Amino acid sequence: MYRLLLLVVPLFVFLTCTPAGPTEAPAPPPPASAGETISAEEFELSSIEGSELQLAVRKNAGGKLLEQGRVDASLVKQGDWTIYQSASDMPAKVSNYLDGHLNGISLDIDVHGRVTTVYNYLNNVLHGPYLQYKITHPELVANYHHGDLHGWYREYDYRNGNLKKEVLYEYGQMNGPFRQFNDDGSLLIEYNYHNGELVE
Repeated sequence: MYRLLLLVVPLFVFLTCTPAGPTEAPAPPPPASAGETISAEEFELSSIEGSELQLAVRKNAGGKLLEQGRVDASLVKQGDWTIYQSASDMPAKVSNYLDGHLNGISLDIDVHGRVTTVYNYLNNVLHGPYLQYKITHPELVANYHHGDLHGWYREYDYRNGNLKKEVLYEYGQMNGPFRQFNDDGSLLIEYNYHNGELVE
């Protein structure tokens, strides 16, 4: 029996600690289509003094504010846009547009007014810091370069701030250390990747 345990235990440890494959940030909502426009039938439009842009406001049948922002003469989204929570007047998402393309920071916000996700866009493509929060504590911190993970990708235990996982990316491929950590923050496993391939 003792000999059997000597064989089984190392095999179990090996199988549970071997990485299953590339780590990826949870897929963010798909970016808006190129040159996103609005429907004049769904929005109330009003002029903005001193500007060529118009204020666009969308409400439900009961008059509750659902979404608002600015558009140009072609009804293309421009500047900051806000989508509101379905059950309150609190924002649910705030985004920035340039000629109908997502550019700059976009935020997801929960019903309590807390930021849950931070996106950075360049012409509808993720570019720059990407962060996820749970109850104001970071859960995921990554960086994108023209749509590809680039730099350190880190996952945290939001309850205590301990690092759970970190992977170094270079232009969308794992290229460097891959580390996973125990609940107490101590190192569990460590591997190295080169151009997306596990280095033996």
